[in-house]
Amino acid sequence: MNCHHLSIEERSCIRKYYVDGLSCREVARLIGRNAGTVPREIRRNCARMTPRLAPPHTAHKKYLPRCSCCHRGIFHSQEVIDCINGRGRLKATWSPEQIARVPCELKMPGWRTIYR
Repeated sequence: MNCHHLSIEERSCIRKYYVDGLSCREVARLIGRNAGTVPREIRRNCARMTPRLAPPHTAHKKYLPRCSCCHRGIFHSQEVIDCINGRGRLKATWSPEQIARVPCELKMPGWRTIYR
């Protein structure tokens, strides 16, 4: 199973095979992807009222804003790290959930980030 995002070439193949009438499983086998990847791609990039699949470059443009959620978040400044560590909250056995909820003028990371 491949764990990387679809390329424009793979989107082109999906569109071509889908228009030719192949099943999603056959398309997935031909491009070497998981069988669930193809129907998700078709669902995301099909026109609402018609079963017409969007051109690959349009599908890729729609993908770009969505892919920003797939990557690791921002690294926090030293001020934020000092705000978490500096007041002894971690040493005083505060849980990350409690630390994340403390009102602060800085943009605090979520509790999962504090666990890391």
